[in-house]
Amino acid sequence: ALATTRANPSRIAGPAGAVVFALLAAWTSQYLTHPLLWWGLGAYLVFALIHSGFSVWPSRAETKPGRAQWQGLVPLLALVLLFICVWNGETSFAVWTCVLLIDAIAVATAWSARSVLALLVALIATLITAGLWIFTAPPVEEGIVGILTVVGGFSIFFSVAASLLMRRVANGVGDTRRNVPALAAAMPFILLMMVVAKLPVPEPSAVFGVALLMTVVLLALGILARTSWIAAVGLAFTWVLEREWHTLHFSSAHAVLPLAWYIVFGLLFVAFPFFAREERSPIAWAVGAVSGLLHFLLTYEVVAASYPAFRNGLLPALFALPFICGVYYLIRKRGVVPSSGDARLAWQGGAALLFVSLIFPIQFQREWITLGWAVEGLALLALFRLVPNAGLRLAGAALLSVAFVRLALNPAVFEYHPRAGTRIWNWYLCAYGITSICLFLGARLVHQSRETQLVRVIPRLLYTLGAILAFLLLNIEIADYFSIGPTLTFAFSGNFARDMTYSIAWALFAFALLLVGMKRQLRYVRYAALALLIVTLVKLFLHDLGNLSQLYRIGAFIGVALILIVASFVYQRFLAPEAESGKS
Repeated sequence: ALATTRANPSRIAGPAGAVVFALLAAWTSQYLTHPLLWWGLGAYLVFALIHSGFSVWPSRAETKPGRAQWQGLVPLLALVLLFICVWNGETSFAVWTCVLLIDAIAVATAWSARSVLALLVALIATLITAGLWIFTAPPVEEGIVGILTVVGGFSIFFSVAASLLMRRVANGVGDTRRNVPALAAAMPFILLMMVVAKLPVPEPSAVFGVALLMTVVLLALGILARTSWIAAVGLAFTWVLEREWHTLHFSSAHAVLPLAWYIVFGLLFVAFPFFAREERSPIAWAVGAVSGLLHFLLTYEVVAASYPAFRNGLLPALFALPFICGVYYLIRKRGVVPSSGDARLAWQGGAALLFVSLIFPIQFQREWITLGWAVEGLALLALFRLVPNAGLRLAGAALLSVAFVRLALNPAVFEYHPRAGTRIWNWYLCAYGITSICLFLGARLVHQSRETQLVRVIPRLLYTLGAILAFLLLNIEIADYFSIGPTLTFAFSGNFARDMTYSIAWALFAFALLLVGMKRQLRYVRYAALALLIVTLVKLFLHDLGNLSQLYRIGAFIGVALILIVASFVYQRFLAPEAESGKS
C-alpha cells in the first residue's frame, strides 16, 4: 500500500518483495505440511500477482530497459517457492495448477513488458521443477500419467505463449527471437527422457503419445516460422527418446506397439518437407531422408529380434518406397528437372538408392551381395544416360568401386565356398567375370563426360578396376585349375605346367592390353602392357629357367616369344608410322 503512494513504487516494492520471499522460502522449507498446502499456494499466487503488477504499473516511458527487464523477473521468484514444495515431496495436482497460474502471470508480464527473457526464465524454472519431480518420484508406473500430463501441458502452453509473444516483439524473418517457440517446444523432450530413464515404461504409448503431440507442435512451428532447422531439432530429440526407450525397456515379446510407433514417427518426418514453406531448403529434405535411415535402424532391430522370418530384403524395399514416390511426385507434380541438381531430388533419390542398396546385404550373402551392388551400379550409370543427374553417376561409380574392393581386397572371399571339382566354369568366373563386365560397361556409359576433373577420372578409374579384376580372375582360374583338395592354393613353384601357364597367360594378357592401348590410343594402357611384359620376361629368365623341366621350359619360351614377336610387329606396324608422321 505504501508503494502505491510513491512516484516510483519499485524502490519500495523491490526490497519488500525480497523480504517477503525470504520469509515464504523459510516457512516453506521448515513448516509446510499437506494440510497447509493450500494456504502456501495462495500466498505464492498473491506474491506473484502483486509483484507482476508493480513490474508493469505505473507505466513510465523513462524506465531504463535493464530495470524493466529486472522488474519483470521478480514475480518468477514464486516458482522458486514451488520448487521448494516439490523438493519437500508436495507434487499434488494443486501444485501444478499453481505453477500453471504463475506461468500465466509470467507470460502476461512478459507480454506487457515485451520481455523475452522473462518468458525463457519461466520456461526453464518450470522445467527444472518438473525435472525435480521426475527425479524424486518413486519408481512406480502409476505416477507416469500425471508426469506426462504436466510435461505435455506445459510444452503446449509455452509453445503457444511464445508464439504469441514473438508476433508482438519480433522484428522480421531474420530476428533470432522467432526461434523461441521452437525452443519452448523442444526443451520438454529432456523431461520425457528423464521419465524413460527413471521410471518403468514397459508400454511406450503414453510417452510416445506425448512426444508425438510435442513433435507435431514443433513441425507446425517450423512451417509457420519458415525455419526448417526446427524440424531437425525435433527429429534429434524424438529419435534419441525412441532409442533410449528401445535400449532400456524394449521386449521382443511385445514388439507390435513399438514397431507401429517407430513407423509413425518416421513417416511424420519423411512427409514434413512436402508441407514445409521453405520448399527449396535442403535442410527440410535432409530431415526427411535422415529420418528414414534412423527409423529403419530401429525397425530393423525390432524385426530381427521379434520377427526373424521377415528379416529380408523386403524391409529396405518398403522403406525405399516413400522416397521413390517422392521422386516421382517432385518430377511429375512439382516440375523438378532431373538434371538440375535440385537438393530436393538429391535427398529423395539418395535415400531411395540407399535403401535399394541395403536390399542386397540383407537378402543375400557372400558373392551375391557383390554382384547385386555391381549390377545396381551399372544400372545407375545407365539411368544417368536418361536422367543426367550427377548424383546418379557418383552413386553408380561408388557401388562399382565397392564391388571391386569386396573381390580384390577382401581375403575372406576365397572362404565363401569350398573349392569344387568343376574347372573354369565355377563361381569365381561368375563373380569376378560379371563384376569386371559391369565395370567395363559402366566406364563405357560415362566415358564421354568431361565437365570436371573428377568426372573425367571416373571412366578411367572404372576401366582400371575392371582390368585389375580381370587379371585377378585369370590368376585365380589358373590356381584353381591346378589346385588339389578343397582349398584354393596360389604357388609359383613345384608344378611345371602351372608355372608355364602363368607365364604364357601373363604375356597374353599384356598383349591384349597393348592392343587395347593402341586401338584407343591410350598411352598409359600401353605402358601398363609393357610393364607386365617386362615382369613376365623377368619371371621367365630368373624363375622358369632354373625351375622348369626342359620340355616346359621350351614351351614357356616358345609361347612368350611368339607373343612378343606378334606384339612387336603390331607395334611397328601401327604406332611407328604415327610417331614418324608426328615428327615430320
